[in-house]
Amino acid sequence: MAIKEGEDFVVWGYGSLVWRPGFEFIESHNGYVEGYRRRFWQGSPEHRGRPDSLGRVVTLVPAGEEPADDEATLLAAKAPGVDAADLHRAHGTLYRISAAVAEDTFAALLHRERAGYGLRSVRVHCQDGVVRDANVFWGASENEFFVGAQPAADIAKVIATSAGQSGPNVEYFARLLAAMRRRGTPDPHLEAVAAAFGPNGHADVLDRAVAAASAEQEPPSDPSDPLSGARRLAAAGPRSFPLGSAVPAGDQHSVVVSLPTVAHCEGYEEGDPAVTSLVRHGYPRFVVHSLLLRLHDRLAAELSQAGCDQCHTPAGREAAEARLRGSVVDAMGGGIGSDDVALCRSGMNAFYAAFKAVNDVMRPRGRRVWLQIGWLYVDTTMVLERFSAGQALCAGWPASDWEADARGEDGSAACSGGGATPDAAASGGGAATEPVSVVRVLDPTDDAAIAAAFAEHGASLAGVITETPSNPLVQSVDLAQLRDHCDACGAALVVDPTVASPFAVDVLTDSASGGPLADLVALSLTKYFGSDGSVMAGALARNPRSPLLAAHPGLWARAAAHAEPSGAADLACVAGQCEGAREVVETGSATCAALARYLESRSDCVESVHWALQAAGGSGEKYRRLARPGGAGTSDPLCGSVLSVVLKGGLEAARAFYDALDAVKGPSFGIGATLACPFALLAHYDLVTSEDGRKLLDRAGLSPWVIRISCGMEPTAAVLAAVERALPPRPSA
Repeated sequence: MAIKEGEDFVVWGYGSLVWRPGFEFIESHNGYVEGYRRRFWQGSPEHRGRPDSLGRVVTLVPAGEEPADDEATLLAAKAPGVDAADLHRAHGTLYRISAAVAEDTFAALLHRERAGYGLRSVRVHCQDGVVRDANVFWGASENEFFVGAQPAADIAKVIATSAGQSGPNVEYFARLLAAMRRRGTPDPHLEAVAAAFGPNGHADVLDRAVAAASAEQEPPSDPSDPLSGARRLAAAGPRSFPLGSAVPAGDQHSVVVSLPTVAHCEGYEEGDPAVTSLVRHGYPRFVVHSLLLRLHDRLAAELSQAGCDQCHTPAGREAAEARLRGSVVDAMGGGIGSDDVALCRSGMNAFYAAFKAVNDVMRPRGRRVWLQIGWLYVDTTMVLERFSAGQALCAGWPASDWEADARGEDGSAACSGGGATPDAAASGGGAATEPVSVVRVLDPTDDAAIAAAFAEHGASLAGVITETPSNPLVQSVDLAQLRDHCDACGAALVVDPTVASPFAVDVLTDSASGGPLADLVALSLTKYFGSDGSVMAGALARNPRSPLLAAHPGLWARAAAHAEPSGAADLACVAGQCEGAREVVETGSATCAALARYLESRSDCVESVHWALQAAGGSGEKYRRLARPGGAGTSDPLCGSVLSVVLKGGLEAARAFYDALDAVKGPSFGIGATLACPFALLAHYDLVTSEDGRKLLDRAGLSPWVIRISCGMEPTAAVLAAVERALPPRPSA
């Protein structure tokens, strides 16, 4: 083929031309060709391999020429963003090259694609709706380096171990994989090969390559900007990621892992290897980090000989701690200082430290009852279960205004039959230590039930725990009234404001009276403070004006002693991001309020919306008494980024919405990207899948099919548009 003098040259790329064109062009468009599939069936004797050990690069294969059991075809049903039509398409990038440089560029491309590639014409369906003619370099099946169909596992092994003049083969693969994911057109074949790296033992090789590729394709990081990572997450707008992807992409420390469909969430909970084999990131209690697996054997022998005195921390640890404490002080206000903040490994550790310290002080005084207000996040409930309350979510709770259960602190059952009143529990445990009981008021807006629980158990109460607002129903308690109840009986008040963040809600000082509210505040810094989703941390704060802490001066020292500090690297990471947390909260709050009101307007398909300013049960008014003012131009206070929505139509409606939503989908919240999860399915799968469990959820007002959404830093209009696309169309007038 010859270049026509005076004419532009148009080429469409689907491999390395996508991420490294290497020439000047005057126009480019993302687009796809119909009737073909991209496959790693072409050998590379030079660029990514050697003549005697071919690497693997992509070529095009007419649809229908692959084996019937081709992994890409099988995976397509699970890959987000891949529908039936995508099985017969290959996505790539079209470039228009100016006539002035077309001849030289064409000669360079012929040399670049010399190992078996010829030139053909294709019609490219571009994202702007225009179909354009283009040239494409294609390794046809008759060329000498065509290797043909192979299992994904074999292809992955070759890619992981090959290299050529242009660099490692895995670099080529990772750059193409990252490019397709970033633009929202994940390729089933690429995903099938990526999944095969794990069983081959080369997962770390791919993770490092994807991390490097993603970093180069994202806007450059600005060390002076604490929200640099959060801004990169939001830069491309709301978007979904393939199953098992880390968020941030390629970050081996990510606590957010993509579970992009309800089927994936169910598969994870059921232990389906097709799902769990791809989940290599997430909260440590869910996933054993790959680095830990590699490190375990190496350190075991060394530590047994050298001991822990060989460990050390970087010199900057104290500076990171001071910076992070300062950010918590800035968020909470209330007259606290850095000495009033204990840094913790996680939010769960923060609550545990408060819980353990209160028990240490109160149990010798005969106070062994905790009052739980509202349906609390699973982490907090797990502490209550493990260290005092036994099976806090068992199905046999008595059907009364408050619920009770008990267990000895050694973990032995203190009662049978799924729960009992504290007096009954205390008489039948047989535990070495006297059991601690938990009384539960599941509806934090039910002032009468709360008052009744205090009236019956006030003299025995050690402490009260609540979230304001709660997770995932985003309900708020009358915290001033709760303070009055605690003062009257001498119980400790522990509050967790993580859902909205202390930037949005003040749980230390009553805005009406100026008096103190919480005694202790347990907080997850993984949310909002660690806005790129790559670090875990927590904090416990004391109220310097707390009457209870004044009466028990040793309690704070005990709490601080139970706080486990984060590692130096984690501290440095969250300290580098924390100063941008206020902006994350303010941006997410504005979008959350707009999204909540949009969803409330969709009564045709939305059953209920739960958010900080919701009207149901007076929760919104209770929240407003604690909320901090919003930005200029709005009468709304800050509400945090989190809302939950229940759709009409049960599981099928939730499945359709969640699967179609263009957003990060997985656990956590308060990061730079909009993030959704089917909360009950992931947090309480045992309850969702049993009749008694669903009854308990119903009594708590928690739908098994609730979808929690955390609004990120993308433009509000983009988030609203993504949600609207995922919902059924509005009925015609």
